[in-house]
Amino acid sequence: MSDSEPLSSWVNAYNVLVIRAVLERYPLKSVKDAEGGDFRFFREIRYTVAGEERSLDDIENGVIRPRFEDARIHVALNCGALSCPPLPPKAFEAATLDADLDRLARVTVNDGHHVYLKDGKLVVNEIFKWFEADFTRDEGSLLKWIQTYSNDPAVDGLTTDVIIEVYPYDWA
Repeated sequence: MSDSEPLSSWVNAYNVLVIRAVLERYPLKSVKDAEGGDFRFFREIRYTVAGEERSLDDIENGVIRPRFEDARIHVALNCGALSCPPLPPKAFEAATLDADLDRLARVTVNDGHHVYLKDGKLVVNEIFKWFEADFTRDEGSLLKWIQTYSNDPAVDGLTTDVIIEVYPYDWA
């Protein structure tokens, strides 16, 4: 693919390379432990993508996030861990990407696993805190981004003073 490919191509490349890297190392308890641990899975495994040797980190943080500036990518990229939003059953296509990202954002926010209310607090998957700047850039705050995709009147009614609690990421 060329470096100027649309977002759909970059997300597909990232996801398929995660799958390839996991299968090449199977059996694997956690991507976090591959290549000697310390998240080297994302920084040290390299593939030629768009004519350059790139790691998964290079693709996500060097191309996708800065070039496309869309927080919804965090519900489309799958890092090969249980806490990642699930992979859709088909590859992304440029013509339907916007609708697909909206659908995945709604699924992720409403699945009861990535975002939920507990004791008056909004509990979120750690991915929302890691990339909070992206969600804030797109909607003004993490809460507002979540409310944009929420189907839950209780979540929609939360105010800016709500406590947002983060649960640990499951890298298995």
